Amino acid sequence: APQEDLLPPLNSAARYARVVSTDSLSNNIRPLGQLDESFIIATDNDGLLLIDQHVAHERVLFDKYRKLEAARLTESQQLLIPETFDLTPAQATVFDELAAELDLYGFETMRLSGRTVAIKATPADLPAGEARNMLSELLDAVDAEKKGSARETLRDEIAASLACHAAIKV
Repeated sequence: APQEDLLPPLNSAARYARVVSTDSLSNNIRPLGQLDESFIIATDNDGLLLIDQHVAHERVLFDKYRKLEAARLTESQQLLIPETFDLTPAQATVFDELAAELDLYGFETMRLSGRTVAIKATPADLPAGEARNMLSELLDAVDAEKKGSARETLRDEIAASLACHAAIKV
């Protein structure tokens, strides 16, 4: 008999697998190992868990940044040489709105002239070279209609973007 006939069909476990919300997880999670440097295999009281480690790390960092921002305990790392970049006109408008919020998360930025900005310090968790990409993406995301949104929404967007860029990569 061919080897394929001895293996169960790929969908044989489909009726047992389910997506679990983080709210329903117990505190009794026991890690067993890592799969393909991407997933954490663990167990809890209900069975086997397969956890995307990038998403999990991103969530841990998001909660950390929101907590630090509330307590004003953010750690920064000064750059030896400030990184400069030019903003688009739309980004320049949004930058003026977000500059004070970025400072709360550990960034130290400075408007040099016109649309040129220098990054002098970054949050300690943010890998080198990610600050410019993160700021550019964040400024693009916060468009004209969101400029008037609540500070809490802006802070969530900053924390989410920072967590995504700082989280371990798969």
